Amino acid sequence: MSREVALGRLYERALATPLPDRNPHPHPHPPAPSSEEESYEVVIAGAGPAGLVLALLLARQGLRDPHAIRCVDPRPSPLPCGRADGLASRTLETFKELGIYEEVMAIGLEVAESVAWAEGPGSAGIARTARYSTGLHMPSSRVPHLASCPQGQIERLLARELFRYAPSALERGTQVVDVQVHEEDPARPVRVTLRDASGLDRAVRCRFLVGADGAHSTVRRSVGIEMLGNSSASAWGVIDFVPDTDYPDIRRLGNIHTSHGSVLHFPRERNVDGGWLCRFYVNMNDLDEDHPTGAGGAAVRVTPEGILARMAQILAPYRMQMKPGTQIEWVSTYEVGRRIASRFACPDASGLPRVFLVGDACHTHSPKVGQGMNVSIADSYNLAWKLAHVLRGLSPRARCLLDSYGSERRAVAEQLLDMDERWFRYEYDVKHADRPDNYSQGRTELLRCITGFASGQGIQYEAGYLTHPAKGPWTARPGTRLSHAALQRFADGLAGDLHDELIPDGRWKVVLFASTDLLRTDGRSATALASLYEEVIPAFVAGVLVGVTILPATVHAAGATDTATDVPTNDLDWRSLPDCVKREAEMKTFIAPRSTYDLYGIEMADGAVMLMRPDGVVSMLVGLDEVSPRGKLADMLKTVIHTR
Repeated sequence: MSREVALGRLYERALATPLPDRNPHPHPHPPAPSSEEESYEVVIAGAGPAGLVLALLLARQGLRDPHAIRCVDPRPSPLPCGRADGLASRTLETFKELGIYEEVMAIGLEVAESVAWAEGPGSAGIARTARYSTGLHMPSSRVPHLASCPQGQIERLLARELFRYAPSALERGTQVVDVQVHEEDPARPVRVTLRDASGLDRAVRCRFLVGADGAHSTVRRSVGIEMLGNSSASAWGVIDFVPDTDYPDIRRLGNIHTSHGSVLHFPRERNVDGGWLCRFYVNMNDLDEDHPTGAGGAAVRVTPEGILARMAQILAPYRMQMKPGTQIEWVSTYEVGRRIASRFACPDASGLPRVFLVGDACHTHSPKVGQGMNVSIADSYNLAWKLAHVLRGLSPRARCLLDSYGSERRAVAEQLLDMDERWFRYEYDVKHADRPDNYSQGRTELLRCITGFASGQGIQYEAGYLTHPAKGPWTARPGTRLSHAALQRFADGLAGDLHDELIPDGRWKVVLFASTDLLRTDGRSATALASLYEEVIPAFVAGVLVGVTILPATVHAAGATDTATDVPTNDLDWRSLPDCVKREAEMKTFIAPRSTYDLYGIEMADGAVMLMRPDGVVSMLVGLDEVSPRGKLADMLKTVIHTR
């Protein structure tokens, strides 16, 4: 073997392992009906964060052939400035899983604190009314903070990662202009017309199309999906610049409310000239009833000069202006609109979803809760593994699996729009002096809801095809993201975290929490472990189902039935466990303290089994006695993974 070949194989091992492909046809890309039409598995319209995350996850999970993915975007390069920049904790965890977190934080900025300001008594101007950590009320997270990073830089990092897996997947300077579903080609029924920068059109065929092309989505309009909702008459200006100010909290996230209007400010990173940027959202509703700013024409009439003038009014007595010698980095205007697509997918004649919408293409809202880009990325995170399983021939119920995208994510979007409307009403629609006595309590409860949503742990998918209600004492809930927990690997003592085993690689995970009877050869733990690794996992397509073993920190001594003679699991070796554990899960066997068992509501004396979806959501929880070829665990797995 040459050195170049050897190094190439080492590089391939560093990439995510693709899912197995069960497709019966050795040539997965048959020619389209017309020789002039290209053919792809998935076409993605839009190379913003949502489109790129989807393309990257698909490529990581095995769609790497030149004709597997085509992600198109009319822009010739990543966004140069502006748009979304606020990153929630769940998104930062996703970036950690994708290997770009450190670079995002090196470019961007951690936002540690938030403040609230309002008019003081008399006409003295504004005064601070609250200061708190942005992690306040945040559920347990490995990244318990907010961050800002330019959307364009995120796009650049995601595009670079996509290139590692699928070098030809991204096509810039090209946009989708028309979509049709033609039933005469059942293999690739979606016909997409693409137009390049010169105006030349070409047609491509695909099995699935995803519209990640924003609020004015061509994909959505082409398949006749409506947006439900409306705009308010509330007009806002948004502007990025390097401020020159004596306002003391300029480097904190802040909300300012006065009789002149409201300002939300968000600290940002250094620009290319070394200045520290800040973003401002400024309420521009005209206080003169004869010249209303809202009601349709607001965005046209608002000017940068008007935004800066309004800011100066609101922040008095503090000085607020642009730093001399600098320029406005970005400015835009918008009216608050909350809309949701009537459906998130469009099926073919058989009922199989063929066209999907993600991100702003299917839900829009105000930027005040900072969830636009974050929820868009979460849409793609939910959809990617489902498409990958169908395209790799791994799902026995393709329609049920793809239908679950719309049912799950539309409910999340409804929750987001409701939360956005309530926050907007609390923070911006009521003047400070008119707030009710229970304002602080209500705001705290709403803030707790928002932070739970931002962490991903406040989202609950309803019971259905992928989520089975648990009948037990457990506090971990099917349909939710699992809280992270510290672990120690049994084989080498390396410290880790359960989330490290729940990476988005497209695989289902069975996490078996052994009980304190581990050393009994005929006990529940030994029996369940042997069945899991020797009967249940081998019954399904190889490489799609992964076992993770969690051992309690202490276990009963061999032959003992109480805690009086418990021994530390750290003092044991592989001879104390069933042979199959080392053979099948040597590097996926961990020791957990009692606090981890308590976190999930699992009794160490009883143990439990969690079935985890490929997107890190709990699918079901059962007792150890349900781990057998005829138990509830195997019954559930037969509905989501093909057997051998």
